[in-house]
Amino acid sequence: MMVPLGQHVPPKDRCGVPDVVLAARFSHILWVHEILAAQSKKLITTGCMNCICEAASNCNVSIGCFQPYDGSYFCGAFGISLNYWIDAGKPIIKNDDPEKPGAFENCVTDLYCAAETVHQYMKKFSTDGDCNSDGEIDCADFALMHNMGGYDCSSNVNNTKTDFYVNFESCWAKIKPQPSVNATSE
Repeated sequence: MMVPLGQHVPPKDRCGVPDVVLAARFSHILWVHEILAAQSKKLITTGCMNCICEAASNCNVSIGCFQPYDGSYFCGAFGISLNYWIDAGKPIIKNDDPEKPGAFENCVTDLYCAAETVHQYMKKFSTDGDCNSDGEIDCADFALMHNMGGYDCSSNVNNTKTDFYVNFESCWAKIKPQPSVNATSE
């Protein structure tokens, strides 16, 4: 493809999605997560929060509420259920009432409030949340808690083949911090 002189063509990542699109999606989450991190101890890295959002809905901030199967009801970019929101302590947007009809939907379709919901949910379940039994509580565990629930996420460890988890792993593989390698001379 010939590109006219002076015209910029955005680069693409391995999935064929322009970096500009990914940056726009993540910038909303980054901004919200940075505010949350300033408010309380940071349990989830910004990158981890971004990948959970990407896995849930491609971080679609205008998704609203949906029923992927009978008896289910999820809302917002993070795909949060009513019980998840309740377990997180019923966070609300400013000047709302958690007992008012629609408070759940108002919160979890608002990116800031949804991110706060995820943060509070992880805070509640992180102490017993080594879902994959690898000896540490990390982003993989947070993803399993988010998707499978925090009450007994270790019994669901075989559910890593779900679309959610496959999408999460694809995102996380690109951005997770890599361990440093110390070169030693002998």
